[in-house]
Amino acid sequence: MALITLGANSGKGKVLQVVTATKTDTFTTSSTSNVTITGLEVNITPSSTSSKIFLSASVNIAESGSGGDFNLNIFRDSTNILLGDTAGNRTRTFSDLQSASTGTTNNVAPVVLDSPSTTSQITYSIKGMVNAGTVTGYVNRSSVDSNSSDYDRCASSITVMEIAG
Repeated sequence: MALITLGANSGKGKVLQVVTATKTDTFTTSSTSNVTITGLEVNITPSSTSSKIFLSASVNIAESGSGGDFNLNIFRDSTNILLGDTAGNRTRTFSDLQSASTGTTNNVAPVVLDSPSTTSQITYSIKGMVNAGTVTGYVNRSSVDSNSSDYDRCASSITVMEIAG
C-alpha cells in the first residue's frame, strides 16, 4: 500500500479539474475481447506530467449464461490500469461477475489513483468482456428485462479528477 503525504501549502493535492460522464441507457455484450461500454468514457488533458488522476466509477452490471464470467476493466487509452495478479490461467481483471440472481444487478465501484506522466489528452474508459462460455454481460439492467416493476433500470458513472502532483 502506498501512502502519499502532501506538504502544507505546497499546492500538491489540489484538484485542478474534474470530468464526469453518466450512462443512463443499457449496454449488452458477449464479446470475449474488451469493448468500451458506451457512455462510460471521459477525456482529460493533464496540465502537468507530475499530476495524478483520481478515477472513481459506479457501474451496475448483471450476467446471464454459463461457463464463464462478465469482467470489467479500466483503461487509460489502450492500457489496462487495474488488474489482479497473474495466477495460472485465471483471467486478470478488476471485477468479475458469475451468474447471479436473474432479477438483480450488482454494483461495482472501482477507485484508482493513476500517474499518466503526460500533458497529452488521455481517455479513461470502462470496458467489459466475457471470459468464456455462453455468457452475456449487461450494464444498467438485469439479465431478465421484463417490463415489470420487479426489474430495474440503473445509472452508472465515471469521474476523473486531476490532482496537482
